[in-house]
Amino acid sequence: MPTARWRRRPDGSTWGDFGPDDQIGRLNLITPEKVRQGAAEVREGRTFCLSLPLDYPGGAVLNPRRTPPVQGRGVLVDFHAHFGHERKMVSRDDLLRVMDQDKVVVEKGDMLLLHTGFSQAILDMKKEPDGDKLGSSYAVLDGRDDALLQWITDAGLASLIADNYGVEAVPSRPGSTTSTD
Repeated sequence: MPTARWRRRPDGSTWGDFGPDDQIGRLNLITPEKVRQGAAEVREGRTFCLSLPLDYPGGAVLNPRRTPPVQGRGVLVDFHAHFGHERKMVSRDDLLRVMDQDKVVVEKGDMLLLHTGFSQAILDMKKEPDGDKLGSSYAVLDGRDDALLQWITDAGLASLIADNYGVEAVPSRPGSTTSTD
């Protein structure tokens, strides 16, 4: 029997959930059935891109390690429509309220897409991003909200995607970090 590749498993992680040699975590939940389900739900045929053009935002100022996005059933939550340009630390209750108002339903294996307006702000800055302005505007997840982290785990999301560079607040609000063996 192979031994685990880790000594300590952080709370909420999926390390080991898909086998000891797994490399993609919850992306394993994007099955052919989930892709067919997503295609079957198309009503209007409208498309939009969550990625910026390859030459934006202008250098690697915001995140030099960002890699291209993946495919499956995406569920959109439009924070920008609810919070505008406001810097909003979104809690679980905030997220669920927005989802309820917009009649958004998330299922296991879905990709949750968060639209904040951040990427449009970068495009509007014409390759000269203002880090201070970007860092103090637009909705972000409150990564210290234990109820939100538990909801993300319980929802069985395959991935969490946003048009900002951190999904959650960077830097996060003060709080403790925990992990289990």
